[in-house]
Amino acid sequence: MPKLTLFCLILIPSSALALLPDLIPRPQGVLYKGAGAGFTVTDGTRVVFGDRSGDVIAPLIRAFQTAGVQPRLLPTSEDPAGGDLIAVGTRRDRAVDRLCRERGLDVSADYPGPEGYVIDIAPDGVVVAGSASAGAFYGALTLAQMIEKGRSPAVEGVTIY
Repeated sequence: MPKLTLFCLILIPSSALALLPDLIPRPQGVLYKGAGAGFTVTDGTRVVFGDRSGDVIAPLIRAFQTAGVQPRLLPTSEDPAGGDLIAVGTRRDRAVDRLCRERGLDVSADYPGPEGYVIDIAPDGVVVAGSASAGAFYGALTLAQMIEKGRSPAVEGVTIY
């Protein structure tokens, strides 16, 4: 009896696939949100980072400088309302926790793992949520690489985990 081989073609938008090859550490996965779902960092963008994330923000600051923007850094105690916001840290940080709840993001030691992270990029802002400080650091590195790779303050609308 002849064997029948089936091939399955999974279509992944090329822009989402292009994000993966050069990123270190390599993300576990990416969900492309479609055209118009990205975010552009401006001089008016507010960046809140958790008190355990001081070293985490350094790669992002360099990436912002490379892209020619200087967003405003806010103390960890702030949880500003509205858009045009980047929040970096863990679920223990108020702004990160609020954005994770609003966006339905699950971030814990179980998912995406003890040193894992989730980055969610939407038109109103970005959340980089680590399950622990190490995860926040790796997530910030990934976002910084995305900005530097594009040499632009604009990043695609994606969820990376």
